[in-house]
Amino acid sequence: MPRLTGRLAPAGRARGSAIPALGDLSGKILIDITNPYVGGRAQADVSTTELIQQWAPGARVVKGWNHVFAQNLGSPVVDGIAASVLLAGDDAGAKDTVAALARDIGFDPVDAGPARAALTLNLLLQVLGGLGLGPDRPLKILPR
Repeated sequence: MPRLTGRLAPAGRARGSAIPALGDLSGKILIDITNPYVGGRAQADVSTTELIQQWAPGARVVKGWNHVFAQNLGSPVVDGIAASVLLAGDDAGAKDTVAALARDIGFDPVDAGPARAALTLNLLLQVLGGLGLGPDRPLKILPR
């Protein structure tokens, strides 16, 4: 597995200037853990994943963990069952690498499709919040 280094999670509009300031990220895997909020409101029609792809041409962008509450990042296993992390991106190899990372830290990775599915993952977070399913209810996708 490739060596994973660094982290970047600038807030809101700062991403648009912070990411290009990092220089050429061609071939690097970037994990988009963000959700698009403006003025405290979720933006259902904004794909941060696709924006990051524009700001870092050539980077291998994967959406993931945006629906996982911070409290669950360090302990994704509940009663012996690994919580799911949904991953979206256009680069199959990058998704495989990120899925391996997810397994290494205790999550069950689920391929949610191409980068355009990031919009749906943003909506999922809103649905979970609207139903009052917070940090005490990590998400699990059951395979059949």
